[in-house]
Amino acid sequence: MLYHRHEYFMLNQYPYTLPTQVQDYPQWHLGRLSYALWLLDFSAQKPLNTLVKKAQNYLSPFLIKDYQRQPHLSIKICGFLTSTPRHTDDCSYTDIKQHILNLHHTQPTAFPLIVTHLASFASAPFLSIQDPTNSLSTLRQLLPTKHEEFRDTPYQAHITLGLYHQQIASDWMQDYLQAFSFEPLELYCHQLTLATYQSQKIAGPLTSIYHFSLADAPV
Repeated sequence: MLYHRHEYFMLNQYPYTLPTQVQDYPQWHLGRLSYALWLLDFSAQKPLNTLVKKAQNYLSPFLIKDYQRQPHLSIKICGFLTSTPRHTDDCSYTDIKQHILNLHHTQPTAFPLIVTHLASFASAPFLSIQDPTNSLSTLRQLLPTKHEEFRDTPYQAHITLGLYHQQIASDWMQDYLQAFSFEPLELYCHQLTLATYQSQKIAGPLTSIYHFSLADAPV
């Protein structure tokens, strides 16, 4: 199940990777269609997209097919969008409005991130991200949620590359990930995006519904 608590546990905490079953999960979405999150959209950054495709090709024997998510970094998981929250993983439009008011009031500035190496959760490999100005933590504080994103582990900045489709010994997978090397890549983040995906599609594409421009940092 997507955003199940074990998704955020690191690979070295499990003896094997955790495979994803590509199917509908009605017991999770309960008929609710639209799942929302705040993110940084990197789909237009060509050097990063080149790196993502290279890494995905390297990992392709182990990943589910037809992973459609655009390259992005999740800032805050919101939940199922609704005007009348009933479940703990619902997110009201009032909550989203408050997030936007917080952003306009605070006017956070653009900031750099650094893509450093390949790493992995138990369920998904990713590009690890370094945040030299601690800007992600600042943004996350402006986007409060009632459910703390259903995690038992600290927030890990990352760009997901796909989802595992089979069990693989974790020690072997760690060695395989470490064999993929690249020069650190700097990204500059100018815009925060509110996006959704359709809950019936476990690896379906993201749809952007709101953009917030980050102010130019003072020289």
